[in-house]
Amino acid sequence: MSAGFSSYIRRSRRISMLAPVASFGACVLMIVVVGKYLHVISVVGTLIAAGIASVATYARLHYRTEKFVRFAIRARLAKKAEPEFDKLTRNYRELGKYVQKSAHPSQEIKDALKQAEKNIGLNPGTTMPLVVPLELILGVPHNCPAAAAMLYAGRHPVILIDDNLQAMLDTDENYEKNYEIVVSVFCHELAHLIGWNTRWAKLVGICEIFVTTFTIAALAAYTLESNLFFGLIGVCIAAINLTFESTPTEEHQKPSITSILSRIALVSWIPFVLIGLIIGVLPIGLTIALTILTFGLRSLLAAMRRKEEIYADMISAIAHGSSSPLSDFFRTLSSSYPNLWTRIFSTHPPVSLRIKALRRIKN
Repeated sequence: MSAGFSSYIRRSRRISMLAPVASFGACVLMIVVVGKYLHVISVVGTLIAAGIASVATYARLHYRTEKFVRFAIRARLAKKAEPEFDKLTRNYRELGKYVQKSAHPSQEIKDALKQAEKNIGLNPGTTMPLVVPLELILGVPHNCPAAAAMLYAGRHPVILIDDNLQAMLDTDENYEKNYEIVVSVFCHELAHLIGWNTRWAKLVGICEIFVTTFTIAALAAYTLESNLFFGLIGVCIAAINLTFESTPTEEHQKPSITSILSRIALVSWIPFVLIGLIIGVLPIGLTIALTILTFGLRSLLAAMRRKEEIYADMISAIAHGSSSPLSDFFRTLSSSYPNLWTRIFSTHPPVSLRIKALRRIKN
């Protein structure tokens, strides 16, 4: 491998190590700031409430992914034990149509992954390929070929493959070109693994949610100390929002009562804070400090993730020996920032920027 390959890996690892440090540091700083305004008992209570809420919210957000991956792994392991295989199918009826694909990734996909592992410098068979419905668990648009890397249970490297990506190798038409594209996509995902981008994902994710939940809980606690009646309103809004935040809902299902309550609480929070500032129940310094820390950390982590994507693109292009396949893949996608808010908090760079960066790699 070239010196550039090692350089991009080091850069990616530095970013990945900086993310948990920045996240944990922001959480500690928020606690210190709040400690100057609230009674110590209120700080402890707020810390416990926000900690429980952030862990629960993270678990809810990733429940579906964990469920699909766990099912796919068990299906793979049980494919030769028909009774157990049938039992798994009955226990996960809603996943039934993905059983065979999860248990039996195509040989072409396995070959492409082995080639990618070889290109990237890993031993063949290091990662387990799982075909899962990424459009359901990660919000990938329907009919969009995609893949994702993760450490299942924190230590098992897994490549999640959408059925649309596997379908690219199911036809003889443009097979060689599609094969190179799939290998380059796998190299990109493997780059996330060797670049440590997934190593501290759970810690960073929980901290990222914590800064928001702690801000809401701390402001509610302060209003409760300053004005009992107004504070009770804030506590109710905060409790509903933190309890039912990000409740998973299927697209074809009607919104549940809990999801409706969560949305109402979220919409009510902004006018509550503004009214609190106007009537003097909330201090301007505390509100501004917590807001800056919350949005500052989220924007910083988003910028780091965009950088990780660029580094993974570079590593993939160098390992594969050409940037053309990955560029061709990106041209089939659409990615743009409709507004400034999306630009700041997006975790993936726009396609045009990624293709431009890839052009700097010599084929």
